[in-house]
Amino acid sequence: MAPKNPTKAARGKKTATNPTALNERQRPNPIPPTNVEQFVSEDAREWFEKSRSFEVVGERKFDVVNLTEYPVFDTMIRERGWEELNNMVQDSNNKSVMEFYANARYSETKYQAYIRGKTIDYSSDAINHLLGLTPPEECDVQKLTREVKNMLRSEWDELIAKLYRPRATWKSAKMLTYADFLPIPKAWASFVIQTLESTSCTSEIPLKRVFTVFAILDHKPVNVGELIANNIYMIATGKKTVLGHGSIIN
Repeated sequence: MAPKNPTKAARGKKTATNPTALNERQRPNPIPPTNVEQFVSEDAREWFEKSRSFEVVGERKFDVVNLTEYPVFDTMIRERGWEELNNMVQDSNNKSVMEFYANARYSETKYQAYIRGKTIDYSSDAINHLLGLTPPEECDVQKLTREVKNMLRSEWDELIAKLYRPRATWKSAKMLTYADFLPIPKAWASFVIQTLESTSCTSEIPLKRVFTVFAILDHKPVNVGELIANNIYMIATGKKTVLGHGSIIN
């Protein structure tokens, strides 16, 4: 008996249709975004290309699970409601960070950037809302910054004594050496210069960052959103080649 015609058999047999595959075949290929859509201006696009050689530094968090010998960190974080701030730290997409800063630099509106087709509000109120924080009536860091010119030598010495090793000297009235901080203030200083007020130099701490560390240790009010927003704006509009706050940007 002659075998059945395989071609005819195949024609007569119904085959299952994969609706997902069919939809994929019918769906037109997405159009990649143009430079105009990705950047607010040609200047922003050029700055983005330049920033490929910049360093993107990540934030720092306290590993409170493994810091049981030092409960002071977990206690302080909980008292201030900084759990979300501490837990948000993660690896960031460097390209997105560079795109954010390129558009923030040339934005016509302060504390506003553009990324992935969306307008981003990075004002202090927006950041505090993101982190679930209520801003204080006055940030003690800003208060200390205003009052530093009128501080007495005895007041300055008292502040330094809470942060610095005995008999340690400081380079100038504007910078303190990181290595000379006491252990707990040193840990907070590292958190400040990487998470709250990112800076390219980690061996010396600028005076304003010192005030932030002091305010934290002295249980004074700190406006986290304000510190981060101002620091992002300073990086975006300045000449620094180190870009910070990748976790909060992403």
